[in-house]
Amino acid sequence: MPPGTYEGPLSIRKPIQVEAEQTRIISSKSASSDEPLLLLETNGATVRGLQLEGSQDGLVVHGDNNQIQDVAITTSKTAVKLENSNRNLVQKLRIRGSAADLEQRGNGAGKSTLIKMVVGISRPTTGTIRVQGLEWRRNREEYARRIGFMPDDFQFSGGMSAWETLCFYSGLRGVGKQRAAEVMDIVGLTEAGQKQVSAFSKGMRQRLLLAQALLARPALLVLDEPTNGLDPYWMESLAGFVFDASIGCRRSGCG
Repeated sequence: MPPGTYEGPLSIRKPIQVEAEQTRIISSKSASSDEPLLLLETNGATVRGLQLEGSQDGLVVHGDNNQIQDVAITTSKTAVKLENSNRNLVQKLRIRGSAADLEQRGNGAGKSTLIKMVVGISRPTTGTIRVQGLEWRRNREEYARRIGFMPDDFQFSGGMSAWETLCFYSGLRGVGKQRAAEVMDIVGLTEAGQKQVSAFSKGMRQRLLLAQALLARPALLVLDEPTNGLDPYWMESLAGFVFDASIGCRRSGCG
């Protein structure tokens, strides 16, 4: 693929090597929002050096043993999807966008493991993860400050109320009680603030988890199975929370 700008969606269905320095794939005006900028539907291909820019999904991979290296993706949707895929190598991936993410499907695909490495709970065997240029091993405190983490099915202390819980986490994050009250209102738990967390439904616990992740206005929100237990109203609202957080971050300068 020679240097230049191409309109997506594009598809690769042969195990080829794409060395694409200074090459951009952008959204075609006629492209469907359901179509990714680049579909990699093969085994054993190598894609290196691409820039993907658009409003739809960036890169979707169907296949095994592919290598995706040094790829920059700017999108407001999912940056990379690995679907029905195994043993794909992803290196030097740079993601920008209001709510861009990386999606792996299937049990045992490594989603939670990858998330734990990003937030600093687990260490990668090899390689480096950077958030805004920071590495966990070299800048642990500042790295952690940039991230808001919503784990899957976390168990809060049952003896505390929702308000006491958020005040505890606001102290850990170095923000005041006013911010705790703000995020309590954002997730619709103000009226339940004095209720014991042990009496919360699954959906209410998920909203409390989201609230603590939003406390410090982090530059990066990491959400693991965030819609578990949410009813349709709050599932739709979650997307709005994340979008509003990203807009506020860009305006105020998070991190």
